[in-house]
Amino acid sequence: MIGMIGGPAISGKSEWLIKHLPLLKAAWIGTGDTSIEPMRARHAYLQNLRKNMSPDWGTLETTELAETIRTTTLSLVAVDSLTCWISRLAVDAAQRQSIDQVAHILSKECHHLLHILKEHDSLGRDIWLVSNEIGTSLPSPHPIERLIREANGRLNCQIASLAQEVVRMDFGIPSRIKGSPR
Repeated sequence: MIGMIGGPAISGKSEWLIKHLPLLKAAWIGTGDTSIEPMRARHAYLQNLRKNMSPDWGTLETTELAETIRTTTLSLVAVDSLTCWISRLAVDAAQRQSIDQVAHILSKECHHLLHILKEHDSLGRDIWLVSNEIGTSLPSPHPIERLIREANGRLNCQIASLAQEVVRMDFGIPSRIKGSPR
């Protein structure tokens, strides 16, 4: 089963996911850049919340998202978040690539992730993905930020169409968009 939870930043998506997933061995794939303080503090907060819910949750930090999902052997995988993953890929690539090359890298990586997700039944695991809605504000004048916004929005739409369950979180309140209530 593929599940997705989306909504604005810091709206309770990760907390909802931690509290509503079965308490069994799970791989939590963190994609945020923990070298910067706000992300490091957020990562520590979520890690403590997961440990309080179930000591069996393991945390993996990576930008190699598709391959990590493919090779993880646990029956439940949670990705937090697609937006951080796309942002890290774009910012890292922009340090040494042109804007067109960054767009190509994002497209290639998102396509690879979608390919792995389409084969999720053969992986034998449930996959939950967290993503931010960043397309509701005016586009940034910065080209990299516009690429991130576009890639994130397109990926959100594609994953939501694959997912059996989609939840939107606003103000800490979940709204089921797709799928049946648990």
